[in-house]
Amino acid sequence: MRELIRIALGSFHCRDVIEVEDGTLAFGAANIVSLEDGDLTDGSTDIVFLDWMMPMLDGIACTKLIRSGGLDGFNADVPIVMVTARTEDECERAALDAGVTVFVRKPVSLRSLSAGIAEALTKTPQKMLV
Repeated sequence: MRELIRIALGSFHCRDVIEVEDGTLAFGAANIVSLEDGDLTDGSTDIVFLDWMMPMLDGIACTKLIRSGGLDGFNADVPIVMVTARTEDECERAALDAGVTVFVRKPVSLRSLSAGIAEALTKTPQKMLV
């Protein structure tokens, strides 16, 4: 799944992808320094991918924390794409109510992931920096 997401992001010319094993680690990873045009700059998060069922902090709780604001490295309006095996309509509604920008049901294809990224970026008022 992660490799498919990397490929989809590559089609949008994303250079830096930070992966973490669970939701609690994501907040520290957002502040990693990245290289942009040869200069080191503070890291910023441009798009977030979550699964509903992550260890330590599930995707819904992680989304709510991001949307609450005040987390270093995260704009509260960052696009959030939830990719999950939870296919029930109630789960999609709960995710969207929590602040998920786009809900993508597994199994996914490169096409569905790319469409989800494009949709998330058009729904979000900020410009994606790549």
